[in-house]
Amino acid sequence: MRQDIRKLDQRIEQAEFIFKNHIEDRGRLRAIRQKAEDEIAVLLKERQKLYRYQPDSPQIGVLTEELKKLRHTVKLCRNIETHSIEMEQRLQQHSRKNSSGRK
Repeated sequence: MRQDIRKLDQRIEQAEFIFKNHIEDRGRLRAIRQKAEDEIAVLLKERQKLYRYQPDSPQIGVLTEELKKLRHTVKLCRNIETHSIEMEQRLQQHSRKNSSGRK
């Protein structure tokens, strides 16, 4: 039961993300994921410099929080893409099953 609720919560979060970002296809989803991954790379380099030259900087915590959000976005995009591919495959299997049953 808890697993079902967790899965439902994930689907709701995915739907909200899709709606909020006006995602209509996987290309748009990949673009959002790529942008987040690029930002992660930049922020990691920036944070690494801070660790090296200003280890007590409060900016490190700010960057860490931003990285956390971006990583969540990347994970969400990957999960949405995986789920959409699975749904597409199931639909294709179902339509093949229905068309072969009609013959």
